[in-house]
Amino acid sequence: MCLNVPAIVRDPSGTRARRVILADEAAITAQSREPGWAWYGELAVADSAANRAYGAAVNQATVDDAYLGALHGPMTLSSFEAVTLADPFPAPALILAGRQDGVVGYEAVWPILPSFPRATLALLDRAGHMLRGEQPLLFTALVGEWLDRVEEWIGAPPGAPATGGGVERGKG
Repeated sequence: MCLNVPAIVRDPSGTRARRVILADEAAITAQSREPGWAWYGELAVADSAANRAYGAAVNQATVDDAYLGALHGPMTLSSFEAVTLADPFPAPALILAGRQDGVVGYEAVWPILPSFPRATLALLDRAGHMLRGEQPLLFTALVGEWLDRVEEWIGAPPGAPATGGGVERGKG
């Protein structure tokens, strides 16, 4: 399982990280004036060509307006409830959060960690809710390492701990 800037239901009195623009505020402002990009000025904490490319892909995605409309109630923007699982999730997991994510924050991931004993939790500085575009090298490296762990885990005999080396990415 990989969670990228997960929205986890939490106590309504909880706090979110304050969004702080860390790099190229003028470029973020200019990009958000472009048609269809107003949201960029509300989410981006660091502007770059990679983040704008990620934003362009997001802009071209098909949107389910009815689903998105249902998310706008109080404390309803969530992927799942923050609960401890009866049986811990045994497979490798990756949880990515942006330190400056003012949309969903990062603090709500702490209570779910006991349910994921094989999880890597990465809290990335200079990243908000657009983590993939704001930290593309770290995102790619962390996801690649997680995929190596998943492949290793899948290849292990049932009940046996996974052993062996990782898979080389980009080869073969």
